[in-house]
Amino acid sequence: MSLRVKILLWLMPVLFPMLLIIYLNYTAQRNAAEKQLINTSSIIIEHGARDLNDYILLKDTTYRLLVESLVKSSIDPNNVTIEQESEIGRQMKIHPGFSTILFTDKKGRVLFGKVGLSRDDIPFLPRNITGEIAFDKNEQKHLTDLYQKWKMSVAKYRNQIVDTSKLIDELSISGEKNSFRYRQAQQRLVALKEAIKQPPHTVFIGGKKLTDKAGLPFRSNTFIFAVPTETGKGKHTGFILGILDWTHIENKIYSLKSDLKTSGIPGADIVLFNMLSGEFLINSKYILANFIKEAVEQKTFENNMNSSVRYVESINAQMIFTAVVDTKILTLINDTSYLILKNDSHENNLKNILNKSDFYLIGYVPGADIFFHAEKLLWRSVFFTLLSIFLLTGIILLLSGRIVRPIAEMATMTKRISEGDLNYRITNTRNDEVGRLAFSFNQMSKDLLKKQTELEIKNKEIQTSENRYQALFDNAPFSIGTITGNGQIKDVNKTVFDIFGYTKEEAQKINMRELYQNPVDLEEFIQEIQKHGAVKGMDSNLKRKDGPLLVGRLTGVPVTINKDPLILVMLEDITRQKEAEREKEAVAVKLQRSQKMEAIGMMAGGVAHDLNNILSGIISYPELLLLDLPEGSPLQKPLETIQASGKRAADVVADLLTVARGAAAVREVCDLNKLVSDYLHSPEIRQLTITQPNVAFNADFADDLFNLNCSAIHIRKCLLNLVINAFEAIDKFGSITVSTTNQYVDTPLKGYDNVHRGEYVVLSVIDDGPGITPYDLERIFEPFYTKKVMGRSGTGLGLAVVWNTVQDHDGYIDVITGVKGTRFDLYFPASREMADIKKEEMLLTDLQGNSETILVIDDEPDQRRIACSLLSKLGYQSQAVASGEEAVAYLKEHTVDLLLLDMIMDPGINGRETYEQIVALHPNQKAVIASGFTETDDVKKTQDQGAGLFINKPYTLDRLGQAVKIELGKQM
Repeated sequence: MSLRVKILLWLMPVLFPMLLIIYLNYTAQRNAAEKQLINTSSIIIEHGARDLNDYILLKDTTYRLLVESLVKSSIDPNNVTIEQESEIGRQMKIHPGFSTILFTDKKGRVLFGKVGLSRDDIPFLPRNITGEIAFDKNEQKHLTDLYQKWKMSVAKYRNQIVDTSKLIDELSISGEKNSFRYRQAQQRLVALKEAIKQPPHTVFIGGKKLTDKAGLPFRSNTFIFAVPTETGKGKHTGFILGILDWTHIENKIYSLKSDLKTSGIPGADIVLFNMLSGEFLINSKYILANFIKEAVEQKTFENNMNSSVRYVESINAQMIFTAVVDTKILTLINDTSYLILKNDSHENNLKNILNKSDFYLIGYVPGADIFFHAEKLLWRSVFFTLLSIFLLTGIILLLSGRIVRPIAEMATMTKRISEGDLNYRITNTRNDEVGRLAFSFNQMSKDLLKKQTELEIKNKEIQTSENRYQALFDNAPFSIGTITGNGQIKDVNKTVFDIFGYTKEEAQKINMRELYQNPVDLEEFIQEIQKHGAVKGMDSNLKRKDGPLLVGRLTGVPVTINKDPLILVMLEDITRQKEAEREKEAVAVKLQRSQKMEAIGMMAGGVAHDLNNILSGIISYPELLLLDLPEGSPLQKPLETIQASGKRAADVVADLLTVARGAAAVREVCDLNKLVSDYLHSPEIRQLTITQPNVAFNADFADDLFNLNCSAIHIRKCLLNLVINAFEAIDKFGSITVSTTNQYVDTPLKGYDNVHRGEYVVLSVIDDGPGITPYDLERIFEPFYTKKVMGRSGTGLGLAVVWNTVQDHDGYIDVITGVKGTRFDLYFPASREMADIKKEEMLLTDLQGNSETILVIDDEPDQRRIACSLLSKLGYQSQAVASGEEAVAYLKEHTVDLLLLDMIMDPGINGRETYEQIVALHPNQKAVIASGFTETDDVKKTQDQGAGLFINKPYTLDRLGQAVKIELGKQM
């Protein structure tokens, strides 16, 4: 069998594993594509269902508020005036989402109907539907029973109001106002009073005939919200019905379809299906619609609805099911007895209904979309693999023809020479590798005849080799030598002079022990060679001839020279390498410390951000209440105590934000001497000197001190924390010195932090206490690390605030400590600008507005209420929305003078994205930005787009008033 045939046979087994690999890769790609698309589709549909649920629940609340407004208007449906009809339209605009409001009698006959506006504020042109039946007898009976149940419960609720009021009075007298029972009783009293105000409403599906006759653009069944009405004497007169505008639901479904197609599923589809009635509330592709109807009729889904994703082989598609809020859930939510009692059985019933909703969003993901990309990849891989195999086979067959024949010829030549025919010569006509090999065989036979001559040549080569070795030995870049078993130096190269300072002759007269700082190391080195046969890379401390130490890395192997057993030693000077390693370790320790501080700081910042929202009410509401209290009110002192406690808590939060390096602080050019002097005359220092009268306090200010660009409040906190620590470090008697000085650093200083070149203003705090231990010195700047009793004499944040403040100001810290005391030096970059002149604070009367309108945009309900209360106290008209999307929707129909914009809102768009969309609607819209965390890049980008001042939470009356007053006064 020829070599070419063998090569082809060898290639055949390679082909099958490659095809198998391609198939396995295709299977993996197919499974991954299926999983990715199904996950993407499920997420999109689940988010869509959540949006629909939120919208329907929102409209449920909106309807309750709309009915309350209409009931207050005392409208007689049999005789509606023009003014009352206008009021109905106005309330429908204030509480949008309902296409039609109907007033009916007790049997459901329409007495009066009001059709709202479309989404473009264009009135629908309805036909007259007066006298039409709005709901069937079953719904009439359900609504009447619900009303009768409520009427029967009103008397019981009134009795419970009396009993609950008595319980509250008893708890108040017994001093249990802060108890759980007292709060629970108050909540129950509020719920009982709300329950007797108005009958509960229910929700049912219907309205298709009405929407057809009314001429509305959507002509299908929708949600109908219904509530009983009664006269002032409690007589049941009929119902108020609200027909939900179904076009919004349809638009959400169409948007979900668009999202699925954008995600790479062009054949995807979605329907909204009533599983109980078999009705499509929003229809779609006839294939999907027919399949779902057939499946419902055959009860295909009856035992499979717990599975949210299911493959349907008959249509080669994945079906995704997600439950949506239906009328049963809305009716239960508005059940008055549930709202009051909240008993376990009712709550469990609510959970069961939520788990068995009749409404489902059903998604359709065709198999063709899932496997299209994987199949395309399969055929492409097969094509290129086969092409590569064919090309490789052709190349191998082509080369084998030029290799096999010359090899056979050389086999014959080798056999003749092995038989001893040295006179045989190979005729050579080729000028390639084979030709050169033939020439070598011919030359070999000639060389055998000249054996003696070759031996002489070899001797000369040996001598040349020895000379070369000696040259390498003498001129090697590291020291090489031989020693005896007891360390006596026999021979060394010239490099020994560069490393140790000995000449070759001097070195041969000494023992190697004289080069070791610790001679025992040499004995260990020799023992290791004798035990293991060689030693590689043993580091030892050695001495130069003139005294300085160095670090050498020694390698030793036993050798025999002229029959004498010796040790060949090679030594490399690694002193600089060791110094570099130590320096690298020091840098790594500092980096690790910095990363640890940053990680703990980020955690503290997140906690502080949440605490700021909680503290807003504690700080802001007492301020508002104090403004309205009369002089001498018994509530004044408790409110002032609450406000002071809130401010102290806010100071702790501010420290946490400083630790997080996220405090939104204003920088200004300051005189450090003045900052320190003001602090030294503060009540805090006076209290410290009274507490510890045996501690002397000194100050040393530089007369020509440079200014610095800083956050004055944080520099003051640094000084406060360092001085308090200094006082606490001194047991009985001692002294503390605070000094300032200018420092120009022309060469980097090495200390706790490495200080780089530049001009600095240095703040120093020095005490003569017992000093800081090395263990504590490594951790003193970590948040929450303290040697004090936590919660009594410290929070563990003091030096962490100092460290983060210095870092935020691009400065450095140096700590020098010992048994005679401790010195903290804070290096801040110097500024040659003039110090800023502090502006006078504005009076409350100067902050009063002129009824300008302000829109508060914040996702936290408490923050919205606090901001609106403060703005109202300042004389402004305020409106509040809970998200950026709501703000944009509001401003499409209204204008305001100013926005109070929160930067961090979740979920939904943040403050920057909200302002971008608002500016597109209203260019030059004025805004004040608020946040409790940090002045981020988003804040700066928002200000670049036209927004104004930034203020940090929690709100205070003067800070909010000044920011609003300044921003409204700007000329756009």
